[in-house]
Amino acid sequence: VGGGELASQFAEAGELDDVIVSYMPVVLGTGIGLFARPIPGQLGLTSTEELTRGAVQNSYAVSTPSR
Repeated sequence: VGGGELASQFAEAGELDDVIVSYMPVVLGTGIGLFARPIPGQLGLTSTEELTRGAVQNSYAVSTPSR
């Protein structure tokens, strides 16, 4: 919660451990990016859950590069 800019700030500070993304089956066009800019490190899928009405929720662990 907070948007791409806030999530990017947490990622850049090394304070982002997990990311949960919910996909809703609604056509909105191209949408907006999840993050304001590329985050350092990588996302590793940890779980996928099917929700109601075709929605899907994925959870990712964030691995940040060593400083």
